[in-house]
Amino acid sequence: MVKPTMPPRVAAIQDLSSVGRCSLTATIPTLSAMGYQVIPLPTALLSTQTWGYDRPYFLDLTDELDGMIDSFAENKLTFRAIYCGYLASAGQVAAIEKFFDLFSIRPDESEQLPLLCLDPVLGEDGQFYTTCDRALADGMKRLASRVDVLTPNLTEACLLLGEEYLDTKNLPTERVKPYVEALLLELQAIGPRRVVITGVEDASGKIYNYGVDETRQLFSASHEKTATAYPGTGDLFTSLLLGKLLAGASFRSSVAFAASFVASLAKETEAAGTPAREGVLLEPHLQKLFSERKNA
Repeated sequence: MVKPTMPPRVAAIQDLSSVGRCSLTATIPTLSAMGYQVIPLPTALLSTQTWGYDRPYFLDLTDELDGMIDSFAENKLTFRAIYCGYLASAGQVAAIEKFFDLFSIRPDESEQLPLLCLDPVLGEDGQFYTTCDRALADGMKRLASRVDVLTPNLTEACLLLGEEYLDTKNLPTERVKPYVEALLLELQAIGPRRVVITGVEDASGKIYNYGVDETRQLFSASHEKTATAYPGTGDLFTSLLLGKLLAGASFRSSVAFAASFVASLAKETEAAGTPAREGVLLEPHLQKLFSERKNA
């Protein structure tokens, strides 16, 4: 009989939106099915995600972060990865920097340094989300300088860099590709070893995820666009990407896997007629993630 081993821990620093399959309600089941123990550090509590629902209840947890972090430190928790997503305000950046300082260490020489991953949730379609601003973007840029993996969408890439946003939806791929690749290299110059700009649309009818790896090699993974857009797919993409990287897969293959998995869920969700505001139908596919891990 094989003795059970302790699942690697992943700290997930995100909001908890009770309804909508995004942030922690996407990350926890996904990474759990992939074999990781997710330790949540909630940055905000919401009754529902903010798109498609009336008057979501919102509780900013900034004042609670230091106490949670101190408790983790006092109990000598260690993490195989730290994944930071949505922050409720620029005031939370200092707490996340503290988290990085305390837990981005090697407890002993036999262990690996934690993998740091940042999904800098800031906006879309060239605009900040209503809860985000320039101060938060500047704070996210500071965090980006410290991480191993950065996963912005196109709007967030531009906001981090202070570059002009180009609406690519009606442009040919041959014009969009060099524009996005230039942004990738600018972002990598900030500090992250691996960067992927997610969900880039162009006139081809496909969605592209453009990446640059630790050797500065550029690549992309594409899939057909569905007519419906779903909230939370970026959180799911980054969770899948991180899970694959921690299992030893290359950055390029991890991006391709995450893109394909999210696309298949979006296609099934659209066929099922599920309201877009509920996010993609993740639960029926968790067994697939579990089975793939067991057969690896």
